[in-house]
Amino acid sequence: MLVFGALFQPFSIYASIALQEENTQKFEESDAVESKSDSQAGDSAEVSGNSYESEISGAQSQPSQSVRATEEDAQPASGGNGESAQLTDAAVSDMNNETGLDDKREDKANSWRYKDGQRIDVSSEGNGISTFSMSFLPEGASAQGIDVSSWQGVIDWQKVKDAGIDFAIIRLGWWVDGKDAYLERNVAECERLGIPWGAYLYSYCSNPSQASAEADHALDLLGELKAKGYTPDLPVYFDMEDNALLNGNRDFAGMATQFCSKIEAAGYMAGVYANLNWWNNNLTSSVFDSWNRWVAQYYSACTYEGTYSAWQYTSRGSVPGISGNVDLNWWYGDFPGYSLDYYSSVFDPDYYLDNNPDVKMACGNNPYAALRHFINYGMSEGRRSSPDFDIASYYNANRDLRQAFGMDLPRYYEHYVEFGSDEGRPCSGAPEITRYVTARGGVDWSPVYDGAYYRERNADVEAAYTEDFGSVELLDDSGMLAHFVTYGMGEGRSAALDFNVDFYRSRYPDLQKAFGSSLRDYYIHYVEYGRFEGRIGNDWAS
Repeated sequence: MLVFGALFQPFSIYASIALQEENTQKFEESDAVESKSDSQAGDSAEVSGNSYESEISGAQSQPSQSVRATEEDAQPASGGNGESAQLTDAAVSDMNNETGLDDKREDKANSWRYKDGQRIDVSSEGNGISTFSMSFLPEGASAQGIDVSSWQGVIDWQKVKDAGIDFAIIRLGWWVDGKDAYLERNVAECERLGIPWGAYLYSYCSNPSQASAEADHALDLLGELKAKGYTPDLPVYFDMEDNALLNGNRDFAGMATQFCSKIEAAGYMAGVYANLNWWNNNLTSSVFDSWNRWVAQYYSACTYEGTYSAWQYTSRGSVPGISGNVDLNWWYGDFPGYSLDYYSSVFDPDYYLDNNPDVKMACGNNPYAALRHFINYGMSEGRRSSPDFDIASYYNANRDLRQAFGMDLPRYYEHYVEFGSDEGRPCSGAPEITRYVTARGGVDWSPVYDGAYYRERNADVEAAYTEDFGSVELLDDSGMLAHFVTYGMGEGRSAALDFNVDFYRSRYPDLQKAFGSSLRDYYIHYVEYGRFEGRIGNDWAS
């Protein structure tokens, strides 16, 4: 399971969308699927700030997650109704002797949102305003992202990340030979900043054989990226929106099968992008259950009744670092870095919400919003997140982890998830440290240092190294040992029952002659030589 530490962004963005009352036939079905931009008001979105208010008209979003069918279920049926089995080379040749693959295609899309390569205003009808906030994800959503192409020009990806964007879906290119001018730069920046990314190829195919060739082109572009060490974390999507797809035999299942099967065979996740009308009227074969669905619907809720993993909810987002408009998307279900299953050994969403009223107020009942809070804030605050895992006990009971991690609490949660649970390490029933850290700088100081003794007799040290995380107080015993080695020995502090520096100094004139008033040297001498020479460290032992 991959965990992206760089993802853990504050809930710092909101997108306000001027929405309109739902028209159940938003994109009227026709051979051309014409845009109705002349009769529709625009939608707008802005990403900045940190607020939440909602006034939504129309249907509400339902929790939805991508469902991947078994290999057997994923096989398309052969025959009519737009369904097609995996095509053999012979079948492809018989079906279409003239593939048209030698035709060059300019980057001039024509679809429900493009006309001759130019973006057109697409929005739903009606009225109403909805404001979405990263502090209150829509039900079932786990992350917010953007999809980009050369339309966005040079992007300042650091600003995009700082705004709280979790992921990006980047255009590879189009047809069988087009390459997006900013592909390599966009991918390189996402990789540099730890932003999970996926990709899409804009399709102009009109039959399955052309879709197969488009898949080959997509794999060539992905291969170029892979040679530089770049591999997508999210699916590679087949963008099914251009009118060209309507001009052929309309074997949509066959087209998608040819593209997606090749993508998956190369080791990538596959997906299909289309608008709501296409999903409801054209892409109805059960074969589409095999891949990630990405639904475009510019409305206050995604009303698609099937399963989907991404919803493109506006084309007019405004994000710092990007000039002009950009598409905004919600991701549904588990997401790299935000997996309920991965964190299940330390995180129970119901327990976390029930025992942290402030989180419940901010996140509602959304388990992914709660998980985001836990990762971004709860770990660092030492919050109790599961009835079975107590961070204080895990900290107190594992001396080796305290030596390795110090007071970096998120690392304790992560360690238990990755290793501690399988190792059977104790994670409850240890309200206090029982075995103190005694090793520092390659030296075992235990002959002159006992953490509990030092803590008990030096109240100023205990106060200095007890840290309040808001939800739990913990003693930094590694820091306390560092204080003893760096300052305590020089100050002649009492740190163990078996050793008293004043006694040791006064009892051995040879040491006085060698060390004089340097108290630190007496501690070091006893640790390295005195105890082995049979010297006495404290008067009670004589």
